[in-house]
Amino acid sequence: MQTATPVPDSGPASHRVPSNGEPAPAHNEATNGFPPLVVLVDDDPGVLSAVRRALSPLPLRLAPFPDAHEALEYLRHNDPALIVSDFHMPGLDGAQLLDAAHALCPVSVRALFTARADLQVVSEAASRGAISCVIPKPWDAERLTATVLELAASGLNARISAALPAFQAALLALPSSQACRSRLREFLLHSVGLVVTEEPPSGRPSGPWSVYREGTGTGLGVELTPAHCALARNEAQRSRLLALLDHALHACLFASASMRA
Repeated sequence: MQTATPVPDSGPASHRVPSNGEPAPAHNEATNGFPPLVVLVDDDPGVLSAVRRALSPLPLRLAPFPDAHEALEYLRHNDPALIVSDFHMPGLDGAQLLDAAHALCPVSVRALFTARADLQVVSEAASRGAISCVIPKPWDAERLTATVLELAASGLNARISAALPAFQAALLALPSSQACRSRLREFLLHSVGLVVTEEPPSGRPSGPWSVYREGTGTGLGVELTPAHCALARNEAQRSRLLALLDHALHACLFASASMRA
């Protein structure tokens, strides 16, 4: 088990109000989109508020819960990119919560706030894959924000990677190339909050964090926004995201090649 390091990527909405009196994001909200949804769980209101203040400037949607059972109920209806929980909580501790979250949200990255003395206690849950990483306590704001950004970016990439096979299979069942491109737009807007553009080769995106696939007549291009670059701050994370986007563009053009618009 590594410390503060993610494992590799391998109807109407009804609002609930946590016991701290602040509404969490709605059930069935577009939890797979951008900014990534991050669930925070800590029974200490002061700590929970401090974590929220530290993370509020980041390109994230935060769903804070002071009660582990409320958080677990929320996870039955929402699938966040990242779940961060304190370990010592009454009724349901952080390791038990993340163990249950693993079954409900297997693609989500799951992180545990814990002191060094707790590491032996949580190692069993980590060996089952329930805990992706440990964030040691005490934490400072600068290290916390850097770690959460890295984990949320990893969770976003893992979510896109997990969704790509079904997306690719769905393309092959569509009746036309136009339908394929429409499905691509829906997929990327929902999964990562990006807009696909159709451009001729002469108008292809040329930014350092863009990807372009040439097709017949026009090609498909996607460029990361400043908010996406703020989330995936290091080159490895951005390159991984661009590779996944390139895979989606290629799948769309491949499926369209033998179809009539």
